[in-house]
Amino acid sequence: MVDANENILVSVIMAFHNGDNTDIAKITIDSILSQTHKNLELIVSVGGEISEEKTETLKKFAEKDERVKILRSEINTGPSHSRNTGVKIANGKYTSIADSDDVFFEEKIEKQLKFFIENDLDFLGCGYVEFRNDHKKETGTIRLLPKTSEGIRKSLPFANPMANSALFIKTDILKEFPYDEKFKPGDGEDYDWIISIVKAKKRGANLPEPLFYYRLGDNFEKKHANLRCSLRDLQHKLKASSVLPFFWFPIIFLSAIAAFLCRLLPPKPFRIMRNLRHKIFGER
Repeated sequence: MVDANENILVSVIMAFHNGDNTDIAKITIDSILSQTHKNLELIVSVGGEISEEKTETLKKFAEKDERVKILRSEINTGPSHSRNTGVKIANGKYTSIADSDDVFFEEKIEKQLKFFIENDLDFLGCGYVEFRNDHKKETGTIRLLPKTSEGIRKSLPFANPMANSALFIKTDILKEFPYDEKFKPGDGEDYDWIISIVKAKKRGANLPEPLFYYRLGDNFEKKHANLRCSLRDLQHKLKASSVLPFFWFPIIFLSAIAAFLCRLLPPKPFRIMRNLRHKIFGER
């Protein structure tokens, strides 16, 4: 049977910087180019100077597959700028975001595109499988997120209801609502973005199945459980509080303070509390 959506061009934007691991990024790129939906363009948006070795690795992908475009920018203020730069040259009607260390399931784009069109959405996420180092050997935790637009709105002041590499969106909307470039890596720029899009009354959902592997890595807790990230997360949650009626604010405030304190815990208790929050504010 012919897929009615197979001729629709989807742009995939992957930010890349000198601090990113090339061997890991190669796995990510391979997973994107191996999608069952073949009509795509991969825009690798490079921020700042990168090593000659990394330049050559990316160049080989572009030489081997004409769907790969390498976009260079002298500015390196983080992934927000790189994604915004990438979307400016995106030719697809729809755009998928990919972090350079995550791994797409081969049917991710095909399934998201089909669900997106059938449900007349503005943006779409999905579930994911967490892993530390090797997605082929590890059996990671499956994370399922709020399924409906209403579920996303209600969860927003308590937890980020959409993972960054899950995002599938109309390209025109992503151009209208770019990522805020003042945020540094680890500041939750994707959380800030989803707050803006929900406040703008855009219609979204999360596919209730995992469609990519989310890499935690060995230093996940160290990167996210610190004072700077805690303050940013508190800021995001308080900003999101306006999507719910005012009488919710005391509960939101207490939850935000609890999340703030949780991020200051040592790695093991932080991991336990993070899992608990996912269970409370996950799929609904």
